[in-house]
Amino acid sequence: MDHPRPTTRTFVWLPAFLFALIFVGVAPPAGAQETTWSLGTDMPFSRGQVLAVYGDDGYIYLFGGSDAAAGVVDETWRYDIANETYDQLADMPTTRRAACGDLLPDGRIVVTGGYHNGQLSVTEIYDPTTDTWDTAASVSSGWECAAFTGDDGHLHLFGGEDSEGTYYSWDPSTDTWTAGPAMPNDRKCHGANLGDDGQFYVFGGSDSLTTMDVFDPVTQTWAGGAALPAGNQQFGWATNGDWVYVLGGSTNYGNNSSPYYDYVWLYDVDGGGWTEDTASLPEGMRETYAVEVDGGLFVFGGSNGSYQATVQVGCHEGDPDGDGHLSWACGGDDCDNDDPLVYPGADEICDGLDNDCDGDIDEGPAAADTWYEDFDGDGYGDPDVSQVACDQPSGYVDNADDCDDEDADQYPGADEYCNGEDDDCD
Repeated sequence: MDHPRPTTRTFVWLPAFLFALIFVGVAPPAGAQETTWSLGTDMPFSRGQVLAVYGDDGYIYLFGGSDAAAGVVDETWRYDIANETYDQLADMPTTRRAACGDLLPDGRIVVTGGYHNGQLSVTEIYDPTTDTWDTAASVSSGWECAAFTGDDGHLHLFGGEDSEGTYYSWDPSTDTWTAGPAMPNDRKCHGANLGDDGQFYVFGGSDSLTTMDVFDPVTQTWAGGAALPAGNQQFGWATNGDWVYVLGGSTNYGNNSSPYYDYVWLYDVDGGGWTEDTASLPEGMRETYAVEVDGGLFVFGGSNGSYQATVQVGCHEGDPDGDGHLSWACGGDDCDNDDPLVYPGADEICDGLDNDCDGDIDEGPAAADTWYEDFDGDGYGDPDVSQVACDQPSGYVDNADDCDDEDADQYPGADEYCNGEDDDCD
């Protein structure tokens, strides 16, 4: 079952004693809602540093990672949000953990960087429609990097181990990487998100940075942003454009070492400030990845002393489109919580969407127009031969006014002759 793509992106977490000092009595800012958390269906494996990307087909894709039993892996998995099931897909050509990547405008997913027996520079492209991989141009991005697709359709890549101050953009139409202005602060194990203002927000990372840098891809300039509440790294992150989420994390760069934060921070893109959500993650975690889907947060795996199979699900905005149907993350049945015309039971119309959330697109007579065969090509259709379709079929017209569809000289408005025929169909 295919599901239309709402919004998405990537997550993580923070410490108790420090937040008790800083955030006691601090509520989320106006417009934010408290997140309610639950545990979803575990992954089929215990893993950290797994890249999670939300596809435009409504599934979440999981790439690589470091496994408690198998070590660094090359596996690709697909998570079905509605049914809470996992399917294993074609393996990545390159084994890797701590990679970065994102969804491209054409529905493919780019994966770059990462680590396995050394820093990786290879870039690979996954096509969910064919379950196949292709190789793209390499870039020296390091691992534990952060990447996000911009409004220009390019992948924007920020920092990473051994490439901590770098910024690159990749043009999928030409398969070329272009180096841009260096980041003001070197970063690895950090986060980067695109705001609805078209700017990139790059924040946190090693070693326990509190800083945020804001990049304008149009002017190619950097500016300072609001400082995080405290130093944090190896966290998960996500965005819906209006809010940037930081989930979990640690102040310690060592793998599988404490602390394991369970706090949730929110950055208001419009208001420009950070705050703490009043609800914490069910489990403190680091080295985790996550995505935002229709007001819901999905946080996959990570480490809290050992790698985990846990999936933590947060309901942040249950019904952002106001159609009366909650998102899947909030226990509802809405397959697109960004569109008030899409929900179970809605009228199916010709718009290329699954309006009624039944898995089919533009189906049924209510969604389409009736077209009539114009066999003789005179511009008038046969009322006895018709099709229901969103788009005009070849050889069909939108009227049923022909009285003889086998004679191109007979149609409404034709000249009447003394030939024993009703030439003008009157």
